[in-house]
Amino acid sequence: MTLSARSRRGPRWAVRLADGELIAGEIGVQAGDVIDFYRGRLETSSFTGDLANPALGTLVVGEVYPSTSVAGSYSQGWLARLSVTIAGPSAAPLLFVDGDVTLDGALEIHVEDGAMPFQAGDTVAVLGWSGALQGTFSEVRIDVPLPPGLAWDTSALYTTGGIAVVPG
Repeated sequence: MTLSARSRRGPRWAVRLADGELIAGEIGVQAGDVIDFYRGRLETSSFTGDLANPALGTLVVGEVYPSTSVAGSYSQGWLARLSVTIAGPSAAPLLFVDGDVTLDGALEIHVEDGAMPFQAGDTVAVLGWSGALQGTFSEVRIDVPLPPGLAWDTSALYTTGGIAVVPG
């Protein structure tokens, strides 16, 4: 794993995860500072500060920690990924951003090993945010098998942050 910090003009610092994997329960940076992960994988239960995933990085939610909260903004570039592992239906957002969200790149949704099968009417709150939402994912891949006759509905992803199982 490569971590680097560099001073910007003034008191702000930028921290970049250039490759490898960083798993930490809580991560925080000073107000106005940004951490970005350029090629690495990042998983945390809570992040305080602005989180930038500009290119080739993967924000992982649900593998080690069941959810991730960001007290700041989150931005994702066109080559970046948000990888979410779900264990079943959820009403609380798996990724909640207490600030603005800018989306691009890919959203990948996987199922946890041993999870119960999904049924019609089940919903998963993938995203939640309190600020403005800009952009959309350029690709949404849901690798969660459903029984015959059911399909995933992503039409509410950018309004409520949820996906639902519907008759298909």
